[in-house]
Amino acid sequence: LGDANGQSWTWTPGTTDQGLYVVRGTIAAGGQSASVLTHFTIWTPPATSTNDGSNPAVQKNAGASADTVVSSDGFVAATWTPQTFGGDAVVIQILPKPASSTTLPTNSTVVDVTAFLRDAKTPVTQLGDVLDIQFKHAPPNATPEMSQDAQAWSSITPLPTLQLPAGQPEGWFRDSDGTIHVLTRHLTYYALVMPTADAKLALNIVTPRRLWLENRSFMAVRILVTTPARVTGNFVAADGTVIPGQVIRTPTRRAGATVLRVPLTVAKPGLYRLQVHAEGAGQVVNKTARIRFLATQPKSPVWQSGKHLRVAVIQGARIGGLGHALGPRYEVRTVSDANLYTAVNPIDPNAATAVVVNLETVPLSSLASLHALLPELEIIGISDKPSLLAQAQRIGVKTLFVRQPNTDHVTHVIQGMIPGH
Repeated sequence: LGDANGQSWTWTPGTTDQGLYVVRGTIAAGGQSASVLTHFTIWTPPATSTNDGSNPAVQKNAGASADTVVSSDGFVAATWTPQTFGGDAVVIQILPKPASSTTLPTNSTVVDVTAFLRDAKTPVTQLGDVLDIQFKHAPPNATPEMSQDAQAWSSITPLPTLQLPAGQPEGWFRDSDGTIHVLTRHLTYYALVMPTADAKLALNIVTPRRLWLENRSFMAVRILVTTPARVTGNFVAADGTVIPGQVIRTPTRRAGATVLRVPLTVAKPGLYRLQVHAEGAGQVVNKTARIRFLATQPKSPVWQSGKHLRVAVIQGARIGGLGHALGPRYEVRTVSDANLYTAVNPIDPNAATAVVVNLETVPLSSLASLHALLPELEIIGISDKPSLLAQAQRIGVKTLFVRQPNTDHVTHVIQGMIPGH
């Protein structure tokens, strides 16, 4: 690239070939100079996902602030904290590897996660804090593994929450979105090994039981398929007519769960059917969900018909005695984040009306998806970090600042949101 000067400058690269590009240079002003380093990847994903080694690497500058880099195919991401690289100026890279070059099954997802110092280019392998490597929308029964040479692989210890204990080098956690998080303090090869025993296509959908139309431009639908499949869907009114423009169409999706945001064109309140159709692995599956659309938001968030109001406490919240403090009208159950959607699924007339979560042990992205899908569900997040509470509030979580998990405080909040009388 030619030299340039001024407050800004634009270069036109001489190529559009696909792959990773790195721009290095020096910028000088006022008698001072500093190095410039930036990266970009040109790549157009194929119509169907491949695992043949053609997916290029993606790099990103890292250092004293938290950030995320996403692989070129979008299925793997790595997130770090300000302490992960000890404040050093580092470049982190995710390079997808073909499973055929390893000893793993050919349907595995393999990535080489590396980092190096920007100036010295010295490899960085040991980290000052946890790096979160995320395999998105992992199918049920998929498990992560790691290797130093991509040939000899070893399993990784599962974790009950999104926290890696001090002194433990790595562990993994599955969140309610189906994302598998590998939490690690070192860099190497990581892989998601897919289940191979069952190629049967199964489809599961989660929708709200009721939804108000006022000031609403979209609704969310959670779809889970057990094998790669193309998903379509239609909304049907009580008289059997299909709602014009109210459709779901997706490209072929990987196995696993995903939350789709669907533009809402339903204009008339009433009971509607969402008919979902999945095709994959030479199989066809259909599912139907019923949704009652209301003109305005109901005054009471409680639609459940059970004797008790259920409260789901996600592992990691550690609030003892909550069931006793709430009283006989409530029923408290502890659930893992991976099983959260089972606890709140509106297909169950006794589904949880509220969720209590330690914001440090569950990804905020999971809570954002949950709130988008079930806007009536009360999500109560506890933390002693104001910045984390502020982030949670922006995605619709009711937050509670506590130095230590406090049963009385949580009880008061729940009883105010969903009175038991």
